[in-house]
Amino acid sequence: MSPKGPRGLGILDLQLQNKCILAKWLVNLLNTNGMWQNLLTNKYLKSKSLTQVKAKPYDSHFWRGLMMIKDEVLASGSFDIKDGSNTHFWNDTWVGALPFRDRYPSLYNIVCDTHATVAKVMATQPLTISLRRDGG
Repeated sequence: MSPKGPRGLGILDLQLQNKCILAKWLVNLLNTNGMWQNLLTNKYLKSKSLTQVKAKPYDSHFWRGLMMIKDEVLASGSFDIKDGSNTHFWNDTWVGALPFRDRYPSLYNIVCDTHATVAKVMATQPLTISLRRDGG
């Protein structure tokens, strides 16, 4: 709807408003520490990153709302990986437009630790990535 004025009634687009509020909550979940962030992290993320989780039917309405907009929010911004301890080397998009698992699927299929963090992989020089011999 148009804003209040000569042609508008001043009615807000509530779907857009809800999406913006959820996006703000999602950014706060990623960038701040507090009791509610710890609660959501422990309940829904556990040791996974935000990109690795999907909404489940029994999740809270709030969490399902966050999951509904997460791809759009993650695609719209850039994030500082800091020390890399919270960024998954293979599953998070931290270099380029795709995660390494999608860019290099053949290699991903033979990696031993698909949940390794950027910090763990980058801690060794030269980089050390263990591969399975059986290919799956």
